[in-house]
Amino acid sequence: MLVKNSAIVFAALFLGSAASFVFQIMMGKTLSLGDFGQLSAILAVQGIFSVLPGGMILLYARHAAALQARNSETAMRALYDRSMKESVAAALVAGVAVAGAAPWWSRWMHIESGAATLLTVLLIAVYFVQAPPLAFVRGLGHFWLFAGGMGGAGVLKLALAAVVIVAGMNSVPNAVITLIVSTLLSVVVLHLALLRGMAGGAAAAHGLSRKETAAFLFSALAGTVFPLIYLNADMILIRSVMPAEVSGHYGAFTVAGKVMLQLGQVVGIALFPAVVAGSTAGGGVSPSIVFRGFGLVLAAGLCAIAGAFLFPEWYLRLMLRTSDPALAPFLGWYTLAAVAVTLLFVEFNYSLARHRHGYLVPGALAAAAQVVGIISFSGSLESIVKFQAVLFWGVFLIRAAILLRELKAPPPVAEGI
Repeated sequence: MLVKNSAIVFAALFLGSAASFVFQIMMGKTLSLGDFGQLSAILAVQGIFSVLPGGMILLYARHAAALQARNSETAMRALYDRSMKESVAAALVAGVAVAGAAPWWSRWMHIESGAATLLTVLLIAVYFVQAPPLAFVRGLGHFWLFAGGMGGAGVLKLALAAVVIVAGMNSVPNAVITLIVSTLLSVVVLHLALLRGMAGGAAAAHGLSRKETAAFLFSALAGTVFPLIYLNADMILIRSVMPAEVSGHYGAFTVAGKVMLQLGQVVGIALFPAVVAGSTAGGGVSPSIVFRGFGLVLAAGLCAIAGAFLFPEWYLRLMLRTSDPALAPFLGWYTLAAVAVTLLFVEFNYSLARHRHGYLVPGALAAAAQVVGIISFSGSLESIVKFQAVLFWGVFLIRAAILLRELKAPPPVAEGI
């Protein structure tokens, strides 16, 4: 079942990732290196500020999966209605907060376009509204619906980007607009489909106390922030301390990392509802399921690592109008680090689905170490990418060793939500 569900989610995220990848190629080929670095920085800012909606997705997905295991139909609709109201309120608050801080982060990131800065605020807000529909299709295991929503958004993003380029209107602000519109399409499609499948007249109770919500949301936020920091903080720091040309090339590196993280999402999304249902129904969940997930990620990850080490210049020429051959060897090391981050993301989803939080301390230490390491090695891009590869593989091996010990231990005691 994990392989089947992973295949469906993989097809959806592959289409979404392919669309994002092609979108980046289109932007890299038509924007200057400086503008492409600016767009990469904007996407990194969006990634960092999307921590809260990422936590909300995991919160509602877990409770939706648990309510489905208990056959709580009316409570499901109550939870969804509440989640939509909370996400809209959070979008408004986040939009105001990010807009207020815009003069600082746009100046620090050297984002020169005021229009692009304001559109970045809107893009961040849209991700909050997207959280409940994504959470419920994941938690309820509606993987085909998930595939339709993601696929439609990816196709629209490319179509809009092509129109912008053909019309000669390619710019950083218009690139951000294409992302906003395509994301909103995904929200509308998933929202309407979910409403048709939920019973109306829901009761007010949905089994979520404020204490439970706060505790789980904190854990989800803390865990979600780590991969986002790992694959975005480096771009933000490099954008601020290195020349625009270097940050433009590094922006191409980050695309490879985010494609790998999409693979981690495939496996994490597929195993999450099964692990939650197993815990909620009173059965133990063996760590063997997450090791099968690791195997799926490693199978694709090793191919990506080999390709990045063997054909780095081809990749950079594919992404950008120009490329510096001196930077090509670093792509392999960056991809190696990204595969480790992807494995950590799978482990995080597995642990969070079981309401275990052992990833928090090593994850926080790794995030802090990455920032300190990048600042310390800011004069050498080679040192930065090699340091990240060693750091993230070290953290993953520690977490894998802990899971191996659990696998050899007696079955865990069943726990409720």
